[in-house]
Amino acid sequence: MSNFIAPKDEAFFAAIGKLAVSWAHLELGLDWLIRIIHQELDGSEHVEADIPLSLQRKLRYLRKAFRTLPQLATFKDRFLKIADEISAASDERHDIIHGFVIHQIEGSGEAVMARLLPPEQKLKPFLATTETILKAAVRANKIYVLQFAEGVAASLAAI
Repeated sequence: MSNFIAPKDEAFFAAIGKLAVSWAHLELGLDWLIRIIHQELDGSEHVEADIPLSLQRKLRYLRKAFRTLPQLATFKDRFLKIADEISAASDERHDIIHGFVIHQIEGSGEAVMARLLPPEQKLKPFLATTETILKAAVRANKIYVLQFAEGVAASLAAI
């Protein structure tokens, strides 16, 4: 049985961790925006009663908020661009984080992974390499949601 402790394998698994941490920062920014809107701008009344938990529901909530709340009008175009970037990056992240390894050659730093797609549970295989995973992590880091949320919070505090 293989241990997958070769440097290339360690780098592969570290890349998955880096993607998870990068995406956590991104979602923290979304959650911060939702908290601001829900608590300070009466989002439960003007946007949606419940705080969204899934990524798609968060984006839907925030798109509606930035399109409809006058306090967010100056940020609307920037947020809609951010939301589109997140949507574009989310499938790749979902595949890697929620996928499972079907085949991996020890020492290769790559694996054939797959995800089961609902509702028919169709298998979606894909090749994941350290390089592609790191590119996905860098892509998530460059969306800058946390910094955007900080700017929105500062702007609203000044009102």
